[in-house]
Amino acid sequence: MGGEKETTAVARVLVTEKIAQSGLDLLAADIAEPLAQVYGGLADVEWTIQLLQLQHAHQIPALRTPSTTTALQAAADAGLLAAADAEVLLAAWKLVTKTRNVLTLVRGKQVDQLPTSGRELAAVARALGHSADSDPGEVVDEYRRTTRRARAVVERSFGA
Repeated sequence: MGGEKETTAVARVLVTEKIAQSGLDLLAADIAEPLAQVYGGLADVEWTIQLLQLQHAHQIPALRTPSTTTALQAAADAGLLAAADAEVLLAAWKLVTKTRNVLTLVRGKQVDQLPTSGRELAAVARALGHSADSDPGEVVDEYRRTTRRARAVVERSFGA
């Protein structure tokens, strides 16, 4: 079985390939991407914690959990992630998960893309707790800020 250095090297290669294949400018990541796959979204957060679980769960029993949120806390408690980085990843995971659930309620079917304008975005904004008077575009801005911060943690963690 490969050691920690080999697992981290594989992680770096996979992250680098994902970036190269996307053709996206990470700082201008488009919210039209599927919520689960957008940079800093569910896939990034879950992939990051799963790699840490693969690397360290044999030594840290608290990482042996199917819960992303519990594993993030365990990784922070064990010093595998800085507490601030774990908080950033958790915030992104929660926001993207909640947004995806709200989109399902607003549209009446499973949807995986955040609208960028119009009544649907206004409905999503209200369901996420924004007032009817607020600019629905704030939802898009918050989403982008949160997922970009999470992506920066992923890149720092794996040297992408």
